[in-house]
Amino acid sequence: GFLDYSKIKDGQMCRHIICVLPFRASCDALQTLIEDNKGLFKNIAGYELFNIAGHDCPKNLKTPAGVKEAIARCEEAGRKSITLTVNKMLTGSTIECWDTILFFKDTSSPQEYDQAIFRIQNPYVKTMKDSNGDEIKYNMKPQTLLVDFDVDRLFRLQALKSQIYDVNIGDSGNAKLEQRMTRELRVSPVIVLNKSLLRKVNPSDIMAAISEYSKNRSVADEAKDIPVDMRLFDDPVVRAEIDRQAAISSKDGLS
Repeated sequence: GFLDYSKIKDGQMCRHIICVLPFRASCDALQTLIEDNKGLFKNIAGYELFNIAGHDCPKNLKTPAGVKEAIARCEEAGRKSITLTVNKMLTGSTIECWDTILFFKDTSSPQEYDQAIFRIQNPYVKTMKDSNGDEIKYNMKPQTLLVDFDVDRLFRLQALKSQIYDVNIGDSGNAKLEQRMTRELRVSPVIVLNKSLLRKVNPSDIMAAISEYSKNRSVADEAKDIPVDMRLFDDPVVRAEIDRQAAISSKDGLS
């Protein structure tokens, strides 16, 4: 629905979208949903769909080079594209014309969120010639969008990112947190779309939402939300120590 917003259409935004989904099966399900209902989804009927993480990923999309080539062909032909993925192409890969991310994957890690955002924040500049033959550089994507339909998640990760930064530089407390968020929101504003009205979010909105969210949460809930680098499980020493511990829900303590 947000693709129907007049300013997005007028600004030629959301031309090449990447959807971040929780599972490979989710990519297949969304592909089927879109392809079977193109008559209903009027705003995405004209997009070319690339499922690069599904169970039957086409051979030409199995490598980053193949994905880049496919999307580049769309851009050259003036066609829009939607890429469906879980983790593939979210780190270490850059596709210039990606300008929008739809985030459907639950995460408690602001680092994972930022990695996804970095995929669209690279410059995309084309060199063209004017009527006199002089070269001019044209910015093909002056704005980028991360769209998250779970506002609570977005607010939690924004606050957590600011908290982590403050801890790293030795600052703490709500006043410092609000200052940090003010600076971050100045660079990357958070915009809420509700009933066709746009509103810019401020730090007090985020802090109020976090307070409300935290009221009824248990210790177990909080523990599950601690950001974890899952690569730690690949270390046999760390894995053995984790396996030795009692479950959080048991009566045995942590040792």
